[in-house]
Amino acid sequence: MYTLVLTNAAGCSDTAAFELHVYDPISVPQIRDTVLCGAANEVIRLEAPAGYLAYRWNGGASSGRYFDVSAPGMYSLEVQDEKGCIATTTFEVKPYCKDILIPNTFSPNGDGFNDTWIIGGLEDMAAVVTVFDRNGQLIFQSHGYSVPWDGLYKGRLVPVGAYYYHITTSVGKDFKGALNVLY
Repeated sequence: MYTLVLTNAAGCSDTAAFELHVYDPISVPQIRDTVLCGAANEVIRLEAPAGYLAYRWNGGASSGRYFDVSAPGMYSLEVQDEKGCIATTTFEVKPYCKDILIPNTFSPNGDGFNDTWIIGGLEDMAAVVTVFDRNGQLIFQSHGYSVPWDGLYKGRLVPVGAYYYHITTSVGKDFKGALNVLY
C-alpha cells in the first residue's frame, strides 16, 4: 500500500492512497529450434505450451497455440497471461533436407516463381555443380551451391530448352540428369 501526497507552491496538498500489485514473472515458453525442407514444400506445425491468455507468433496478430511454418528463418512467440504480463522467446527453423531434391525444370522469367534452380538439401559446401547445354558446352559451374543458378550464361538468359547437370558431393555421390529451362 502506498500513499502519495502532492503539495503545490501555495501549500495546498492532497493525498491519495493506492495498492500496487506485484506479480511473479511469467514463464517464458520454450520452442525448440527445428529443421524444415523447403525444397520439398514441407510445412511444419509448431505448438506453444498451453495456459496463456494470448499468443502472438512472429510479431503478427494474436492467434492460437499453433503456427504453421513453410520457410527456414528466425521466428518469435510472444505470450500473455491473464494479468497482462508478456514474455517472448525466439527460435530458429533451419534448412535441412534428408535427401537431395533436384528439380528438373525452372523458369528464370522474373515472375518471382521458380526463377532460380534451387537444389534442396545440398548443404555440402564442397559439392561441385555443373550444367551443360546439349552440345556439351559448360554453361554454369559452382563449387558449393550457396547461390542457385539464375539461368544466366555470360550475362544473358539461356535459351529455352534441355540442359544437363552433374553434381558431385564431397563424399563421392554423383547425380546426373536433364534440366528444362522454360519461360
